[in-house]
Amino acid sequence: VVVVSSSNGLAVTGDDMHMTEGKDSIEFLKASPVFAMSLSAKELFHSNVLEWICKNVEGAWEVLFGPEMTKPLPRGAPKIDREKSNLDLTFSFGDGRLVVIENKVKSLPDKEQLDRYKSLVDNRRGSQAKADLILLAMGPAEADINPDWVAVDYGELSRRLKAVAELCLGYRRDLIVDYSGVVNALDSIARVAPNSWLEVPDGVQALRIQD
Repeated sequence: VVVVSSSNGLAVTGDDMHMTEGKDSIEFLKASPVFAMSLSAKELFHSNVLEWICKNVEGAWEVLFGPEMTKPLPRGAPKIDREKSNLDLTFSFGDGRLVVIENKVKSLPDKEQLDRYKSLVDNRRGSQAKADLILLAMGPAEADINPDWVAVDYGELSRRLKAVAELCLGYRRDLIVDYSGVVNALDSIARVAPNSWLEVPDGVQALRIQD
């Protein structure tokens, strides 16, 4: 089977697909200023960027996380908190709805941690309607690690970020497009070594993802 890579138009075999995509991803990240900025904080960086996008681009939260939320979607913009009770991102809506997002970048999803966070949310909400729990993860997102959490991989997040970019103009649009590319490249690399960043192929170490 021969597949044409959309990034460079070259034909590659199925056996070479992952290697070619990995090299393309590495070169993209080396050239991206957004990726360079991300190295200062890794996981915190990505959560902070997502918070900024949802606060500054009208309707972005719906594009990025609406597909996993209970329908019908709430009206109005949510109040967004970072690291509240150790939760990466929380969206609180005027009707009492709550969305909790756990963002895994350097580490793998941990069932014990997800169980603990769910209990924390349940205790905080008491008898109110249950919250929507969303797990963001690079590489294959393991939806079965905890059935209470809906898994979204960074590849899908990248596609949704491109849609959000279309809601913007100028510098803001270019910034989100670049960030979408960073997210997609990281997801591609993570799929080569889904168990650890320490197992990534030659060339990735220079990106300092695993620092």
